[in-house]
Order: sequence, then C-alpha cells, then structure tokens
Amino acid sequence: MERGLAQFVGAAGQYYLAYSLAIRQINTGITLGNAPSVDVHASCGDGLGNKLAFQVKTSRNAQLIVEIGTVWKVLNGM
Repeated sequence: MERGLAQFVGAAGQYYLAYSLAIRQINTGITLGNAPSVDVHASCGDGLGNKLAFQVKTSRNAQLIVEIGTVWKVLNGM
C-alpha cells in the first residue's frame, strides 16, 4: 500500500475507535502524527481517574462480521 494511502487508512481507524467510544459517552483524545505506542486516549469522565490508552492497527481490507438474527454476514469494504 502506498505510504500516503496508509496514513489515511490509519487515521480512519483512529477516528472510528474514537467515534465508537464517544457514542458510549467515553471521552477520547487522538494523537496525530507519529506518536509512539498510543493512538487514542480514553477516560470515562467520572472523576475516578479511570483511563485507557489504545494502539490502533487498521487494515484497508478489514472485514466486519455481524450477527443479524441468526444469520452471520460479512461486511466488506468498510
């Protein structure tokens, strides 16, 4: 994969994780650029100091498998 395209795919993965956490009311912060080992920081904001750090690995050809009723479907090209 071209280097320029890889950066966009990687950024998309970071933003998708941040979105997924934000809809669950978890505060997130994204590190941009070449930050070592941490891509997304998360905190529940309850004042207890619970924090997580994520390193995101994104693939251009990733597949998401979801259960709809009793049928499993593979969603490609996400």
